[in-house]
Amino acid sequence: MGLCCLGAAFGACLGCILRWITPVMLAAVPLLTSILSSSLLHVALLAVTALALVLGVAWYVFCQWLHPERLLVDLPCVDKAAMQKAAGVEKTEDKILVVGAGLGGLGCAAALVRRGIPFDIVDGNEDIGGNWLNGVYDNVHIISSRVTTEYKDFPMPAHYPEFPSKQQMHSYLKSYAAHWGVLPMVRLETEVEHIAPNDGCGNSYTVTIKTKTAGHQGEAVSPQKHVYKGVIVCTGHHRNRRWPKLEGTFSGEMIHSKDYKTREQLRGKRVLTLGGGNSAMDVNADAAQVAAEAHASLRRGHWILPRTGFGLPLGRLITPWWPTWFVRRYTKWLLRIAVGDYRSYGLQKPDHDLYELHPTIHDTFLHYLKLGRIIPHPGVKSVDGKEVTFVDGKTITVDMIVCATGYHLTYPLCEPTLTYWDAGVPKLIEGAFMPGKKNYVIFGTQQPRYGAGALMCRLAELISVLVKVQEGMQHPYADVAMKAGIMRYEKRPNKLTPDLLQDPFVATMKMNLATAAAPVLLPIIERVYEAVLSITRSKIHTHNA
Repeated sequence: MGLCCLGAAFGACLGCILRWITPVMLAAVPLLTSILSSSLLHVALLAVTALALVLGVAWYVFCQWLHPERLLVDLPCVDKAAMQKAAGVEKTEDKILVVGAGLGGLGCAAALVRRGIPFDIVDGNEDIGGNWLNGVYDNVHIISSRVTTEYKDFPMPAHYPEFPSKQQMHSYLKSYAAHWGVLPMVRLETEVEHIAPNDGCGNSYTVTIKTKTAGHQGEAVSPQKHVYKGVIVCTGHHRNRRWPKLEGTFSGEMIHSKDYKTREQLRGKRVLTLGGGNSAMDVNADAAQVAAEAHASLRRGHWILPRTGFGLPLGRLITPWWPTWFVRRYTKWLLRIAVGDYRSYGLQKPDHDLYELHPTIHDTFLHYLKLGRIIPHPGVKSVDGKEVTFVDGKTITVDMIVCATGYHLTYPLCEPTLTYWDAGVPKLIEGAFMPGKKNYVIFGTQQPRYGAGALMCRLAELISVLVKVQEGMQHPYADVAMKAGIMRYEKRPNKLTPDLLQDPFVATMKMNLATAAAPVLLPIIERVYEAVLSITRSKIHTHNA
């Protein structure tokens, strides 16, 4: 099926090219006739121009096929026979376990449903939805647009606004799970404590599960162990709070942005927010409206982008076939018109290039700076009681500090199988696949600069394809792909951030191509590798004899 999809895609590209180019070439016949009688240089120039035109159109059509916003609902990826067979599987040894029923977990579950792969899905909360159930504040809206955030196998309702609210996102996730028949497989108030492979290659895994018992004040019963064929961990990266290291002791109230739920927590208080990301901007904007004083501390300059430009969401102003250098220059040009110099707002000039770090997307933070409702400061030097001193020597008195300082990317339930690079980044192939293990995936470790739904949907589709491919392979598919140079370890992009940043357009292209090619190429690569290894061993044995 994968080869057919790839062939169909290139066939469609070729058909479009021929449909567009043929009339142009026919109209150009008289011109060609006259040019052939002229100098050879003119003919060469014409040939180069025509070749450039054909390649440009081909690249355009190819990128349209790989476009992140292209819907998947019409692709022939639903295996109804396998779905019926999977419904009758009861033994966990024949199932995949999906840990987490949020945006990533539900996307993976839907892909497994379509491929007819039996699975269970567990979540520690009382309802599905993950971060959109209880992990964000009440008045939050998504920062990327509805089109770039929605699953591509189930678009959001057309009546939703361009930037849906927390409540709308949670309702959408519940509709998505119901649409793909995921709900019967979900076990709520169930947490995974540990995942341990049962052998060196990960042919099966022992999973320690803790379930809350209804009717007993919600206390946890003794953990139970189950054996699964594979595990997909979708617990997200908004779990292990990263706290700032402050010199001194603060006697006021200090919370992490993860624990911020409503602006009533800020009302009437003198509030200092640490950080320059999206959560920090939201807290600052709320503090500007209800707090007695609103202070913002940013250690460095940040690229702060508006949600929209020319009446469109920012992500829809960028075309996927544009190179990164042009996207940077284009976005900076838009910012120069819409925002101007950040130093005119009392902020520092960014000390890094655009998209080198995760950009901040917010509309009202800069507005409140100009109104004087938010007072900007550089990094914190020290704290003493309720007094905060900044690196520029200024001191203020505050009642509350909100630490919007991000999260550590850790997965204790996967340790010690999972190890980390020196920077604290998980040591995973392509940021998702556990090295040396079959069907062991940690989903959603990377942060796209804009829009997540399309990428999650395509990664989930790729994982479901690879689970099927693994059935016919002896070695872990990710290891085979690594040896062939198709996959690589994912590390942090630079020393400025511990996060794994991701270009959504490049990632979409890679995942679409991998989904189409993996069923054909990976088994062949494994057989070739085994043949070469066997010949090498035979020669070594003969030489030693």
